[in-house]
Amino acid sequence: MARNIPLILTLFLTFAFAVTGLGLFIDAFVKANDEKDYLNEIVPTGTTVKVDDGDILTTGKVSIAIHALLILLSLLTLAALSITRFSSPKTFLLLAALLGFSAIWLLATTIAFTVIFATKAAKISASLGGVPLPQAIIEAQEKAFGLTPVYKHKLYLRVATIIPWFTFLFAAISSALLFLNSRKTSGHAGSERDLAESHDGSKNERSPI
Repeated sequence: MARNIPLILTLFLTFAFAVTGLGLFIDAFVKANDEKDYLNEIVPTGTTVKVDDGDILTTGKVSIAIHALLILLSLLTLAALSITRFSSPKTFLLLAALLGFSAIWLLATTIAFTVIFATKAAKISASLGGVPLPQAIIEAQEKAFGLTPVYKHKLYLRVATIIPWFTFLFAAISSALLFLNSRKTSGHAGSERDLAESHDGSKNERSPI
């Protein structure tokens, strides 16, 4: 059990950061929807407002799915380490592969999310009675009500951008440690099997014909 302490620690941190990241992304979606609702409330009657934030919304949904997957995988791995009948080299190898795949997937998604966050903004369009309003008027109204379409100026998105990097880090370390653990477990099992076969062979050699 002592040799698994680093692995258990990194799995716990993976779980903790995955839960935190999942909560932050869900909170970001809620706050983004609240902003859209508020924007529709403050515009004059008859004004139609459209907010196109599909780029960061889609990436955020993927990140939510990966964080949920990492929560499940970290719990399954901790259970496999605790329950003897599930502590087989094949089980550890499979879980290590799934954790590694999820970590790489999260890295790619987080890079995309970070680039979008740092360089892009939501596209806001509005029309009054079917007539499109000039962008200058829309921007002036945004400033007047303290709103901004620029992603990097939104605190809830900034926090959601940071946490996934830690989730990736500990998921990758957990995957590597679990892979090493599966190799050690496999080698230990092989040594015990060879020892048992050698013992049986010695007994057969001493038995009378």
